[in-house]
Amino acid sequence: GFNSEDRTTQGSDIWGWLSPTNKEITIDCVDNGVWFIDGTDPENPVRMGFIRSGRPQFAWCDVKVYDNTAYIVKDGSDTSASATYGIEVFDLLRLESLATSGMPYDLEPDTVYTGHGNSHNLAVDTESGVLY
Repeated sequence: GFNSEDRTTQGSDIWGWLSPTNKEITIDCVDNGVWFIDGTDPENPVRMGFIRSGRPQFAWCDVKVYDNTAYIVKDGSDTSASATYGIEVFDLLRLESLATSGMPYDLEPDTVYTGHGNSHNLAVDTESGVLY
């Protein structure tokens, strides 16, 4: 569940994704992770789930979406434990099967690419599918 450690004090990036069922999902990067918010009804947004970052709490986070997948990076000083903690990869289609009654969910990335350390930003070439 969520507790006092879930408080965020800063956000740094926001991105959107339109699901195959036309849900308008906001991906909100904050200092301790990433929120997925269903904003299909803008007067009644729903916090679907949260990925707690594997990095130390730091304000700068960036996310990009390509082919129904979110790629998440964080900036900041690395500790020895997080020096190889790189790009979090999350299959956004997983959000389609979440039951409303259990929201918000504690989510985990599908994988973490450890061949990359911290990063301030990232970009996706949508024609080639290459992530920079």
